[in-house]
Amino acid sequence: MIRLRRRTAIAVLALTWATIAGGTLALSQVYIAHARQDQEREALSRAEAAARSLEQYLLRALEAIDLFHDMVQQRQAMLAVGNGAGAAAIEAQIVALAGKERFNILQVATVGADGWTTWTTAAAPPVDLSDREHIAVHRNGHREMFVSAPLVGRQSQRRTVQFTRPLCDPSGGFAGVAVVSLDPIAFSEGLGMLPFARGDALTVLRRDGIVVARSRDPDNTVGQQLVLPGQGPRHMVHGKLVSTLDGVERFIYRREVEGTPLAVGVGLDAGAELASFEIIRKAVNATAGGILLLSLTLVLLALFWIERRRAEESLQAALAGLESSQRMDALGRLVSGVAHDFNHVLQAVLSAVHFIEKTPGDPAAVGRYAGMITAAAQRGASVTRRLLSLARSDGLQTEPVEPRAVLDGIAELLHHTLGQNIRTLVEAPPDLPLVLTDRRQLEATLVNLAINARDAMQPRGGGTIILSAVPSPMPAGSASPDSPGLCLAVRDSGMGMDPAVLARAGEPFFTTKPRGEGTGLGLTLARGFAEQSGGALAIESEAGRGTTVRLWLPLAPASAQGPATGHQDL
Repeated sequence: MIRLRRRTAIAVLALTWATIAGGTLALSQVYIAHARQDQEREALSRAEAAARSLEQYLLRALEAIDLFHDMVQQRQAMLAVGNGAGAAAIEAQIVALAGKERFNILQVATVGADGWTTWTTAAAPPVDLSDREHIAVHRNGHREMFVSAPLVGRQSQRRTVQFTRPLCDPSGGFAGVAVVSLDPIAFSEGLGMLPFARGDALTVLRRDGIVVARSRDPDNTVGQQLVLPGQGPRHMVHGKLVSTLDGVERFIYRREVEGTPLAVGVGLDAGAELASFEIIRKAVNATAGGILLLSLTLVLLALFWIERRRAEESLQAALAGLESSQRMDALGRLVSGVAHDFNHVLQAVLSAVHFIEKTPGDPAAVGRYAGMITAAAQRGASVTRRLLSLARSDGLQTEPVEPRAVLDGIAELLHHTLGQNIRTLVEAPPDLPLVLTDRRQLEATLVNLAINARDAMQPRGGGTIILSAVPSPMPAGSASPDSPGLCLAVRDSGMGMDPAVLARAGEPFFTTKPRGEGTGLGLTLARGFAEQSGGALAIESEAGRGTTVRLWLPLAPASAQGPATGHQDL
């Protein structure tokens, strides 16, 4: 029976692993296919964007060529009416513009109706061009711009591409041809320097596929015929092909340039474009293999888990007992810390009783020390109320309180309780506005902060605690940001806190004091008191430079501002 159950479990686990393995392999291949499609779409989109930019660059070059054609036609018109001076002025302009070699223009010339050159910017002797294709097409009635295949010019003896338009006589008849010669090699090199080229194959070609300019290997590709699938006057190619010029597989985008006899094309090296995809493919396959190994490992672990389930149940029971023990430890730390706080109250009471015993004949001193006993007892009650407040969210008994009187009373108490090596100073103007808060909880909070400051200075043997108060707008995060308020601060010259301790200082039960000497609730209760009062609390500290705790409280209503209310001393 046990063997049958084990075999069943093994069969189920084996089937589960086979399902995971098959699903992982299938999903990985689907992801790889989608990644390849995305990469190819991105490459084609970039090829299209580059082709459109190349089209705009070519159109600007054609605009310059059209300008020369127009100027040559104006010269022809001047000569037809016998205005030799006007013709000469236009010739000078043409020579000046052509001399700048903008868009790699080599020569501007005119050819008569008989096919002989009649004028050229190169000042070369006349030559017969009647057999050239770019002359014959216009003689046969072609009225639009014509672009020749790359050829060697008979006047310039350089490799050129001829951009031509027909010239008309006053009656509208054929009077010759205006020729603008362009250097295809230099123009090709200019294509490779365009900012969007990125080493891609940028091509300008005639609609029959003859390459006029190409950014890659122009010496061997200009003049060749690029064979692309499809046909038609508005033919467009958008896909991945093997180039007939160099045999490289490329992502191709080719489009006709509307209104011209030319087309532009951009070819991206498919291998370079898919290089990042190959990295993704290898990574996905490696991940799939890792998942298969991991799933197999999990299946084996599951077999061990079946055998050790009872041991795991025992472990869970032990962990539950440990959690209960940790809760009891936390409760013990809380009780210990509360006892520590009440010990401070008893120290104040015993100190006051001691001074009363030493000065029994001084009624004023006895009354002052009796007040200290009363205040200490009230602080003990306040600690109790604050613990209850933490547990039940009890409300505060707010009243208008004079902050300077509170600080003076606390300073006097601390002077007698913290020891001779601790100086307590008050830095606050006497005419501070009244704050709206619970006086007893404010006193207990400030005393608690001062005791924390004292503890931080004890390793150094003593120091100074400064109690201060200044009017200050309520900070962000308080109940009424930017409203009038008062900032009370307790600053010490103690050890300070490093960033790690400062980041956790406000956490409940977090304390750096030795075990049994603190609950870690002091700053938590202080922050709770500030927020319940509608204010805020902030801590600033740096290791070796002391600590400052700032407590913002809202001001009492304007109607309450006047003579101080509440107790004048502790």
